[in-house]
Amino acid sequence: MFRFAHIYYFYLLALVPVFTLLFVLFLVWKRKARSKYGEWEVIRQLMPEYSVFKPILKFIFLMLALLSLVFALADPQTGSRLEKVKRKGIDLMICLDVSNSMLAQDIKPNRLERAKQAISRMIDDLEGDRIGIIVFAGKAYTQLPITTDYAAAKMFIATINTSLIPVQGTAIAEALALASNSFGESKRNKAIVVITDGEDHQGNVLEQAEEIAKKGIAIYTIGMGLPEGAPIPQFNGNIQVGYKKDQSGQTIMTKLDETLLQRIATLGNGMYVRATTSAMGLNKVFDEIGKIQKSEIEEKQFSDYEDRFQYFVALALLILILDLFVFERKTGWLKNFRPFETRILILVGLFLFIGTTSLAQKENTLLRQGNRQFEKGNFKEAEKDYRKALEMNKESVKGQFNLGAAVYKNNSFEESAKIYGNLAGKNNDREIQSKIFHNLGNSYLQAKEYEKSIPAFKNALMNNPKDLDTKYNLEYAKMMLKKQQQQQQQNKDNQDKKDQQDKQDKNKDQENDKNQEKQPQDQKKISKKDAERMLEALKNDEKKTMEKVKKQQAKVQVSGVEKDW
Repeated sequence: MFRFAHIYYFYLLALVPVFTLLFVLFLVWKRKARSKYGEWEVIRQLMPEYSVFKPILKFIFLMLALLSLVFALADPQTGSRLEKVKRKGIDLMICLDVSNSMLAQDIKPNRLERAKQAISRMIDDLEGDRIGIIVFAGKAYTQLPITTDYAAAKMFIATINTSLIPVQGTAIAEALALASNSFGESKRNKAIVVITDGEDHQGNVLEQAEEIAKKGIAIYTIGMGLPEGAPIPQFNGNIQVGYKKDQSGQTIMTKLDETLLQRIATLGNGMYVRATTSAMGLNKVFDEIGKIQKSEIEEKQFSDYEDRFQYFVALALLILILDLFVFERKTGWLKNFRPFETRILILVGLFLFIGTTSLAQKENTLLRQGNRQFEKGNFKEAEKDYRKALEMNKESVKGQFNLGAAVYKNNSFEESAKIYGNLAGKNNDREIQSKIFHNLGNSYLQAKEYEKSIPAFKNALMNNPKDLDTKYNLEYAKMMLKKQQQQQQQNKDNQDKKDQQDKQDKNKDQENDKNQEKQPQDQKKISKKDAERMLEALKNDEKKTMEKVKKQQAKVQVSGVEKDW
């Protein structure tokens, strides 16, 4: 396969017709100027070494050299190896029930959280598969369109909760229809996994499952909960305040409808698994999908590209060397050089060219070596190769971009953000700029610097408004920033309350200290007569208290002890 890495350099080809026109105008002017001196035949005898054809040939050589340099700047590349690649993968849509019944705690911590944990662990094992997520309750919505961006998938799973859909219910049929349409025109094998407690509130789910099975899409179902059921918790904020009750005041018990889920799986040519407190069951489903649904797709692709610009540079240099030898007397600045000096000059030029191209080749070799390590998942080795390549060319956009990706994979998010931040705005290619800003936003996102990630994603969308992954990551960053700000505000309020309480406690302590300091002085002011009067009053109070106790004891003996709980 052949391609040009920088096609915008082809605009320089417009110089060829411009120079040609100027050269023709120069020849016309020269002919007119010569005619002023007399007849051409007479003037020609005075210049026996003059050639009409040689200036034209020299101009042709120069234009050929210019063409070769333009092609070299465009960087022609060829696929280094044509390989047959066998890719294993399927298109998979997860339909997750987010109705309130999924908050039941018969599976700890609750049905929904357990399902989210299992899906997240499953994504870690995906390779080559595309995954999408649909959430449903009384309505069904696409939470994540089908993608291979597993990091985005895990982020969106973390945000799923029962408040996503205000309409309560369990619309399994609608979720199945939406999942079926989400695959598009993909030729891969397809599967749908429905995770729910099975309490369908529509009724046409079986017909929908049968229609989907006719398209060759398998349906797997996972039942969340236990057959005996569990109450649905109700919350005020994050605090549980009780359980959901019906109109008669009875606690509602949500039970697993295994019969319905088994029939859906049977009609969908899949399987049904019930989640239990000891085993999620999701692994069984994906093991089954791995056995019967994944297929090998054989593709031919070029595993890497090699630069071929050096051949066009060599051609341009060869043409210029020919120009020196053939038109030596017509080239003014070479008249002062003897042939030996001319050859030395040419040899120096050749050595410089060979040295430059060898450095460029070594840089590209290291970049390709790093790419291969990256594809194998050896991110630390890839990082080393990219750093070596950058030692030869610190301004290489490709080297810096790939280094940022390797550093990101090594979980050094602050460093990757710094690398992509330095790259931002240094390239005129909008597609490359979009990728740089997207990766910059992801680096900030992983570093929990949500406020910085938002403008990065916006810049990526300015360069490529159709990038869905960037749109989703932008919305996620906004949501996480809002949560972060709310948490910071809550922490600030708590700290203010604590500071206020500490201040009040401190004031009380100071007041008590003052009272204690005053007390001895007040006691000194009490006269002996007043002290005797106070003592007599205390004795009278004690006497009255003893009489009340005796009366109360008599009452208890007559009426018995009364209950107080």
